[in-house]
Amino acid sequence: MSKKETPLIVSPFDSPVAPQPSTSSKFGYLWMLLWAVAVFGVLLLLRSVVGLLPVTIVVLAIYLLISSCVTLRIYLLGRKLHFTVHSQDDLALMRPAVSMNMKAAYVMMVTVWPLFIAALVTGETACFFLLMVVNFMIWPFAVMVEKRFKNMPVESDDPEVAAGYEAMLAMWKEPRFGIPQ
Repeated sequence: MSKKETPLIVSPFDSPVAPQPSTSSKFGYLWMLLWAVAVFGVLLLLRSVVGLLPVTIVVLAIYLLISSCVTLRIYLLGRKLHFTVHSQDDLALMRPAVSMNMKAAYVMMVTVWPLFIAALVTGETACFFLLMVVNFMIWPFAVMVEKRFKNMPVESDDPEVAAGYEAMLAMWKEPRFGIPQ
């Protein structure tokens, strides 16, 4: 039998296993599902009152406005930082932008996806195709900006900067309504 050799220097930032979702993350999916079901019910009620197309247009207008603002904020912050993390001050600037992105994503998930499902269930093809076109117009740009922001190199002698950045990225992957303070 061969023993597993341990390295001479073990960093507290090295993770021997892949990071696991936190307990709050698991409840985050449940809360997201509950909100989506509630929104779905409201959408079906609104459909009987005003129809699904006006609701779709209003939701899409809000979606475009929020998504554009959040994506632009992250892009401009990345440019300001030269897409490199240098210090704790950079992390302090990044935290509100990432938190805002997480909140916008959460709200959009619990409104746009139930709208997709409502359009499919009710046979409102015009709403469904409008949702598809608008979503596929903005999604590639938003993903490109977010990916560049998430892959920023850390150029700091302080190991807490790298650890803070990794912790922020780990929270960004979880279904949270923002980053806790």
